[in-house]
Amino acid sequence: MIIPPYDYSAKRGRVMVVASAVFFSLTGVFVKLIPADGWTIVVLRGVFITMFFGGLLMVRKRLAEEIDAFRGAAWVATFVAAVSGTAFILAFKHTSVANVALIYATAPFLAAVIAWTWFAERPRPVVMVAGMVSLLGVAIIMRDSTDGGGIFGDVLALVMTLGMASYLCIYRRFPETPVTLPLVLANLVPLFVTLLIKMDVTVNPDDLWLIALFSLSFCAAALLLAEGSKWISPAESALLSALETPLAPVFAFLMLNTIPSSSTMLGGAIIMCAGFVALVKR
Repeated sequence: MIIPPYDYSAKRGRVMVVASAVFFSLTGVFVKLIPADGWTIVVLRGVFITMFFGGLLMVRKRLAEEIDAFRGAAWVATFVAAVSGTAFILAFKHTSVANVALIYATAPFLAAVIAWTWFAERPRPVVMVAGMVSLLGVAIIMRDSTDGGGIFGDVLALVMTLGMASYLCIYRRFPETPVTLPLVLANLVPLFVTLLIKMDVTVNPDDLWLIALFSLSFCAAALLLAEGSKWISPAESALLSALETPLAPVFAFLMLNTIPSSSTMLGGAIIMCAGFVALVKR
């Protein structure tokens, strides 16, 4: 019997996306720990991201290369990343960590629908089945999620989820699209908006180091997600990213002393099992 060669590119993509989920699951903890208002965090995060990755582009001498490869898809990725990234942070200021994580768990379905309708990529049956099982986990968690905030935060989380699903599809459809420069520009958009409308942004100097650490963690998550998504389908990328759903309440418990309910733990276990099955049943 001839054994086909193992697809190490797909394995690398899965590892990157899972790692990005770990970093993304820390976002809610960082935002909750930082006393500054949500928009201030968004703006200062953009400044730090520009410093981190703008410098990285210069050191690696890839700025000219990414500018040369900056086409229409890169502009769309920049806009989508700006909207979804801003909504992601603001959502944590208006609703709970659990609510944001739960709504993001619907990303596999949105990514599958977008990919199917946009470039006719049919998701594997096991991915769709695992996505439906993860939806059951979401329903279990939402049944007992009574600590969430208002509808505004939930709507922001939904906007973020739609944006992230679209972001995955952009890089799957156009894998040659540069990654770092669109992220830098996307995180400068809120700063331009602030200057345009002359909004006051103030922050305690003692919070700057925490915002800088949060920015570095968020950038690592975004880059890993964009790079890993080039090697696997959008639905699978979003499904593996949904591991953030059970991880976020765990980190909230460890760092914020927020005790997850029994329904959260049960639903999270179901989502993690669904993701694992989708990973091994190739």
